[in-house]
Amino acid sequence: VTNDYLLYQDQKASGTGGNAYTAGAWRTGIVNTEVTDTGAIGSVTSNQITLAAGSYEFIATINPGSAGASVGRARARLQNVTDATTVVQGVQQQSNDSAGSQQEMLLTVVGSFVIAASKAFELQVYPLTNNLAAAGTISTGDFEIYASIFFRRYAT
Repeated sequence: VTNDYLLYQDQKASGTGGNAYTAGAWRTGIVNTEVTDTGAIGSVTSNQITLAAGSYEFIATINPGSAGASVGRARARLQNVTDATTVVQGVQQQSNDSAGSQQEMLLTVVGSFVIAASKAFELQVYPLTNNLAAAGTISTGDFEIYASIFFRRYAT
């Protein structure tokens, strides 16, 4: 039985703002750091995560930014870019704001898949109606994290 764990994130220096995604199409989410890979079975390059053959389950979260003083809608998905197929699409989220404050969204995608050979994947975001403003910072001295994808390979 395999039990390999992999964690990839969008990490930026403390105080660095998040990403702004343009409305109307699927946009590649930023994923730039490998945090953990217990089986040495994955890698990340140019926002694409390449995984070895196997059966996986995953959970992904991404902050697509905020809509400001308007309504923002967005959805995320995990895309198999090698085969140009959607693995799993997340639930649409909406941010309503009539008071002019920034309300950020956190999109989640959960699922599982099986691949017979090595494949490349992207976490993608689709802002439905608005151009979302870059996510704000917390500036704690630690990394700012705007996306995380956790994989568990449970069979080879």
